[in-house]
Amino acid sequence: MGEYKTPGVYIKEKNAFGNSIVEAETAIPAFIGFTEKALNGDDDLTNVPWKISSMNEFIQYFGGAPKLNLKVEVKKIHHLTQQQIEDKKKLPDETADGLFIYIDHSHEYKEQFNLLKSNGETETDPSVPYNYAFCISGKHPYSLYYQMQMFFANGGGTCYVVSVGTYEEKEKTDNSHTNPEQEDTAQSDKLTTKMVNKALEALEKEREVTMIVVPEAVFGEQCSNIQQLMMQHCGEMANRFAILDVPQGDKSLQLDKRMENFQNTVTNYFSYGAAYFPWLNTTVLSDKDLDGNTLEWDESVWTNMEHLEKMDASMTAILKSLSFKTEVLELNENDNKEVSFLNDKNLSHTFTFGEYSGDIQSISKDKLLFNVEGKVTCKVIDVQQTKDEDKKVTAVTLTIVWYSKENLPDKNNFHLILYNGSPLYKQAIKGVLKQLNLLPPSAAMAGIYTMVDHTRGVWKAPANVSLNYVDSPAEDLDDDEQANLNAPMTGKAINVIRMFRGEGVKVWGARTLDGNSLDWRYINVRRTLLFLEESVKNAARAYVFEPNDAGTWINMKSMIENFLRSVWKRGGLAGATPEDAYEVHVGLGDTMTADDILEGIMRITVLVAVTHPAEFIEITFQQQMQKS
Repeated sequence: MGEYKTPGVYIKEKNAFGNSIVEAETAIPAFIGFTEKALNGDDDLTNVPWKISSMNEFIQYFGGAPKLNLKVEVKKIHHLTQQQIEDKKKLPDETADGLFIYIDHSHEYKEQFNLLKSNGETETDPSVPYNYAFCISGKHPYSLYYQMQMFFANGGGTCYVVSVGTYEEKEKTDNSHTNPEQEDTAQSDKLTTKMVNKALEALEKEREVTMIVVPEAVFGEQCSNIQQLMMQHCGEMANRFAILDVPQGDKSLQLDKRMENFQNTVTNYFSYGAAYFPWLNTTVLSDKDLDGNTLEWDESVWTNMEHLEKMDASMTAILKSLSFKTEVLELNENDNKEVSFLNDKNLSHTFTFGEYSGDIQSISKDKLLFNVEGKVTCKVIDVQQTKDEDKKVTAVTLTIVWYSKENLPDKNNFHLILYNGSPLYKQAIKGVLKQLNLLPPSAAMAGIYTMVDHTRGVWKAPANVSLNYVDSPAEDLDDDEQANLNAPMTGKAINVIRMFRGEGVKVWGARTLDGNSLDWRYINVRRTLLFLEESVKNAARAYVFEPNDAGTWINMKSMIENFLRSVWKRGGLAGATPEDAYEVHVGLGDTMTADDILEGIMRITVLVAVTHPAEFIEITFQQQMQKS
């Protein structure tokens, strides 16, 4: 009676219907990788799952794209003769991170070089061929920013981001550790199992997450271990799904061998993940993202200018016209004059009168063209001799032209001049962009999953859908090649992304890595079950500690049936009638014994018929007799 104080009429409402089930989210991926920063104000977000819903929010908390720092150089590229190959000799790893390499095959040279024999020993061979090449190289391990662009461009929405570290922190780590063994990996700018495991442990507390995506895993040496961690995490949590990228592998190997290497890395929890291949030629970077400030020209371009000229005379002419400086030097008899280039005493050369006093025609090339400390290319372009009555040379006037990047104009103007005037440079820039735009497909697929879930439902297969921001797949696979990936003997299916003429780039596969299982073969079947299980599980928490009697059983059964009926009406369950689509069993003598009730256990059995995709459609045509 204490609640009634003022005289009057009071009305109370009672619930006539049982509690309803709130549908669990199905499309909330969690991305793990490196970012420019990880800050919420002054709070550090490193290894903290942080919820965002747009690219602007990503930039707000995690910063922008990594700064590109590319090196331009002219270098030797060694290769092997056919005989050296037959002798099973190998070159030591001398390759840079080549984003673009153009080799001058018209001129070949030979030199003494250390080769590796088949037994691993080193052998000096004086006949190793080499050519000169124009190269643009650089590291590009941090791609999460671009992957987030692909995610949102393909239908992505709310997601979590876990930053394992920043670009700047990793650069400091690279410089501070002299012993690679002190780190979890020798490549400290790559993701490691330790980093990913720490991020996954943090994600265990976020029940809302339904997908795990680690796009940068394929750039490191520990990719297989990281992907196995992802699968294990999803299988043990039993409420989320892993989207994996297949590493490109050695393209000299056959496709089935490359795929086999990946398939062997996945050893358990097969139904909790799906893999996609090939990588995608995207458009996240354009010509405007590469300017003069991103390119650092190496001195080797000037010291090897005669070799560069054989590759592209236009580029050489532009370099000479923009980076040269002329100096006139007079030498009298017995003079030895030292000339400092770039006003640097360490970059000097001594010109001797005697070297240029003889017959001009006989002056060797090294007296006319030479390098100073490997940084400055110098050329004597004119030699004028003063002679007495006896035709003896008494003085020499030298016109010296020296080339150096220090003489270059504004970097951006220099870049534009070369881009418009040099075919090789333009080709190089386009080649670099193609490499930088080559991304694994997992983030884009996370966006596709999200879009399909929101527009059609989690029970629809995320396939036969076009991709945005994609020009083409990195490899064009045909029907026969896809057949071996879609239904391999091991069952570890790989979903293919293909180009269809007139239709664009489409996802053309919807299988989990558990391809030999009739229950869990398809992505939408596994994810639908995860959705149903999580939804019912969340709703059932309201009945914990309620009486384990018929009243509670009826309420639970009604709640679950109402929920499953709504899913069936939207096409999420198969069956002409609700009875064909699902069954819910609970009660003494049905799912429980008297001992179960005494022990406080309520057992509920839910049977559902999940829709399977029509992966193969066979249409039979047959002629019939004319009827009129």
